[in-house]
Amino acid sequence: MALMIAEALVPIFFVMFLGYFAGLACFVTGLVLSAQPLRLNANVGVGVLMKNMVLPLGACVIAVALGMSAEIAREAILLTSQMK
Repeated sequence: MALMIAEALVPIFFVMFLGYFAGLACFVTGLVLSAQPLRLNANVGVGVLMKNMVLPLGACVIAVALGMSAEIAREAILLTSQMK
């Protein structure tokens, strides 16, 4: 009986600890980032422009040139905007 209860509680504790460690990771990341100065310069501006405008537009042009369906083209464009 006690073993069955313990087996039932394992997934609950697993989820609780996953949430705990995720929160801890976010907290530590915030500490690290708060120690760094925020610098916005031309490199940052160009990078944001390329990432959010040029890459998705390029994917759109390629999708139209290859004659992709609208659904596939939409996925390709969204994937280029999420690349790192």
